[in-house]
Amino acid sequence: MLIQGACVSGKPSVGHRTVSLPDYTGAMRTTTNTSLPRLLSGLCLAGLLTWMPAAAQAPESPAPRRPDAPALALPGPHPVGVTTVSMTHPAQLDPLNPTAGESGPARKDRTLTIELWYPARCCTDGVTEYEDVLGSGPGNAQRPLRPFRIQGRATRNAAPDPATDPAPLVVLSHGYPGSRVLMSYLGEHLASRGYLVAAIDHANATHADRDEFASTLFHHPRDIVFVIDELLVGGGSGQRLAFADPERTAIIGYSMGGYGALVAAGAGVAREVADSNFVTHGAMRKHAEGAVSADARIRAVIALAPWGAPAALQAAGIEDVESLWRRSALSDIAAPILYIAGDADRVSGYEGGVRWLWQQGHGAERWLLTYHQARHNVAPMPPPLASRSYPREFAHYAEPVWDIERLNDLNRHFITAFLGVYLRADESYAEHLQPWLNGDRQTLPGFAPGTAIGFSLERD
Repeated sequence: MLIQGACVSGKPSVGHRTVSLPDYTGAMRTTTNTSLPRLLSGLCLAGLLTWMPAAAQAPESPAPRRPDAPALALPGPHPVGVTTVSMTHPAQLDPLNPTAGESGPARKDRTLTIELWYPARCCTDGVTEYEDVLGSGPGNAQRPLRPFRIQGRATRNAAPDPATDPAPLVVLSHGYPGSRVLMSYLGEHLASRGYLVAAIDHANATHADRDEFASTLFHHPRDIVFVIDELLVGGGSGQRLAFADPERTAIIGYSMGGYGALVAAGAGVAREVADSNFVTHGAMRKHAEGAVSADARIRAVIALAPWGAPAALQAAGIEDVESLWRRSALSDIAAPILYIAGDADRVSGYEGGVRWLWQQGHGAERWLLTYHQARHNVAPMPPPLASRSYPREFAHYAEPVWDIERLNDLNRHFITAFLGVYLRADESYAEHLQPWLNGDRQTLPGFAPGTAIGFSLERD
């Protein structure tokens, strides 16, 4: 059943504190918001939709697709619709406010903007726009906010395709800083293959409103679970999305989004992290091992360059704890996991980093997709043209060796295969998910001869 009417628009508030913590991902911040379409069944969160002014320059058109894309990187059979909604998580602990009153630590409502991609009834040639900024938070003289626009392959507010009801839910979580359209290529692609995709703008962790790292560390896992609750059961609104399948959910997280995905899936942080001063008020105890458990709704996890292993903490200069997790906590995740990493990653690390995470768990099936000679930026879309005049911003998206469009295609292919096997339980995808060592042989299903090179896929 589809709703009648739309939500009232408003304007969210953001923090304005300047910080100098290192960037953990290259990312961007979108400012596009629209009224709620007839897509939703009862998720009209009145007064929460927002509208922001458009940037002046013309939007960048999507680049033509590479002709050597592997089979599952090609669009699926469904036209793609997209809409933007806001959700408010009321009275959340504020880790950026160290004061506490008689009633306990300071709390405030937390508003999240969500981009929703979904299979649509029409418009195979649909085009939409996403607005973002270069930069890293307000008041940063070295990296000022510079707006830009890009085009996407979707139709805004298109009617959903009822033939896909119920659709598996995939939640996208960006890093620090990042945005809900950083992985828009994945949102559009998965929607074309029958998934409902919800990408979060994590407040205080976007390029436009980046604030202290403590907020990201505390809120990322909670934001993910909150959005799942809102879409699947209605959460605080008491209403749910019409065609989201309540029994099939996956999380895709990049960098700090990968950290959030692992915690949300059941891997509580080590006690020394929970008891540390990383976050005020002892708030991290809510994420401690033993305080979180595996969520039965989460059937698959994809962690791209997840942050928090020993090599990541060493690179960030954190010396008082070895890792955010113990091996026992990583084994608490019940859902199959696909880790994706570059073996030259200097932010999350590879040996002692993402590969270490892959080696620690036991029980759930675990895969590791390694891009050889790639660094940290294995997840973002290609660098926007606007970034080419600013080397520091360009470096947030680009890789020194890899073509980002090629990485995007490989992500589309292997993530589609992984979700097909583990979220859809469709064994026809299994031929595309088989161990592969770089240079091991000449052909791989779904790849043209000679193009399956530069990566390895391992299964523990």
